[in-house]
Amino acid sequence: MILINRIDPPDHLRKPSVKRETNEAIKLFDPERDGEQGIEEKRKKFKFSQYSDEKVKKELIKMCRKKCAYCESSFLHVYYGDIEHFRPKKKVIGVIQGQKVERVGYYWLCNDWDNLLLSCLFCNQAKKQMVKVTRNQQSKIIVVTIGKQNSFPLNDEATFLEKRNHRIWDQNFPLEEKQRLLVNPCLEDPEELFAYTKEGVIKPRFSEGPLYEKAVKSIEVYALQRLYLVQEREKRLIEIFAQCERVREAMRSFNDKVKDGKDNPAASNPVVRSYYRNLIERSIVDLLKFTRATEVFAGMARFFVDKFLKEEMRLSQELIDAMRKMNEPEALAD
Repeated sequence: MILINRIDPPDHLRKPSVKRETNEAIKLFDPERDGEQGIEEKRKKFKFSQYSDEKVKKELIKMCRKKCAYCESSFLHVYYGDIEHFRPKKKVIGVIQGQKVERVGYYWLCNDWDNLLLSCLFCNQAKKQMVKVTRNQQSKIIVVTIGKQNSFPLNDEATFLEKRNHRIWDQNFPLEEKQRLLVNPCLEDPEELFAYTKEGVIKPRFSEGPLYEKAVKSIEVYALQRLYLVQEREKRLIEIFAQCERVREAMRSFNDKVKDGKDNPAASNPVVRSYYRNLIERSIVDLLKFTRATEVFAGMARFFVDKFLKEEMRLSQELIDAMRKMNEPEALAD
C-alpha cells in the first residue's frame, strides 16, 4: 500500500441528482427512525446509484493508478473493480463487548468523493479465502472469511456506533479519526506502517503502540495476508532481487575494469570510466522502475529497494526519492 494523492472530484458528483439521492438517504437512514414500522424493509430496498457513475469510476481508476488502493494489485484486465466506500454507506458491523452488532452506516457520505476509493473484489468484499498461518513454528493453510465490506473498526466502537449520525458528524469526525483503526491511503503514508519479509508477507513496522494496532487491523480487514496475494508479492520480489544482483554486477565490473593502478590503463580512460558508470546508473534506474507508483506492490518494492540502495550503494534517501521522482511516468512525459 502506498500514499494516494486525492485528485479533484468529477463533475458528476456536483449534479442535483447526486444531492437529491444523498438527501433521500439522510431521511431514510436517520437513526432516529430506527424501530419505525417498515423502515428496515425500506432501507434494504434503497439503492445507492449515483456514486457508481462511469465518470466517477474513471477518475478513481486514474487516481489509484489502475490498482487496488489497498493491496496494490492490478486487476482491471480481469475484473472491473469496486468503487469502495472507506466508511461503509449502508451499515457497519462492529463489536461491542465481544458481540457483533450491526448499525446504520455512514449514509450521508454515500456520494462524498473523499470517501471513495478503487478496490479489488478480494480486499473490498467479505469472501472465504486461504491464509497461511504460523503457530509454534509450524505453518498451515486455513480458510477464513475476510475482506472489508461493512467493517470499520474503531478503538472505542461502543461510543461511535451508538452516537453517530449526520447531524453531529462535523463535531464527531475529529474525535472518530483518532479512534480509526484502518489505514486511509489518501490521508496517511502506509509505507510508514508496513514492512515485508522476503517471502512477500506483510507485517507492521512497529512491535507495539497505536501504529502497530492500526497496521495489524488493516492487514486483517483488507485481507492483505491472503495466500495468493502473498505468492504474487513473492514473485515480484524474485524480479526485484534479480535486478539488485545486476546492480551489484555492474558495480563489480566498474571496480574490476576501472580500478586505479599502473597495470590498468583503462583506469585513466574517461570513455571507459563513463561506460561503466553509466552501466551502474542504468541498472539502478531499472531497479527503481519497480518502485513507481504505477507498479504493482510499489510499497513493498520501495521497502526493499530503498534499503538496498542505502545500505549497499550508499545513496541517501533524498537522492533515492529524487531519482524515483524523475523516473515516474508523469515526469518522463514532461
